[in-house]
Amino acid sequence: MDSNVKKIACVTGASSGIGYATAKELATLGYDIIAVARRMDRLKELEEDLNQNPETSDCRVFLANWMSAIKWMCSRFTMLCLRIGKPLMYW
Repeated sequence: MDSNVKKIACVTGASSGIGYATAKELATLGYDIIAVARRMDRLKELEEDLNQNPETSDCRVFLANWMSAIKWMCSRFTMLCLRIGKPLMYW
């Protein structure tokens, strides 16, 4: 991959647990983060956490709920981490 291309990771379930930790770790590795979850208030906490940390303060964080994230699913990502705690829909 071209070293001039910014790496982008879309992390689902990023409001807590493994998704939150994954987003933080990828940010320390230089990825911009598209954080997706149902709880927007918790995503804002993640954004503040990353912005206040000197190792990740230059990371761009994009917050999205599931409905807006659907538009991104067909886009090209460097990495896509799907971590979902509960089903989105019941059949």
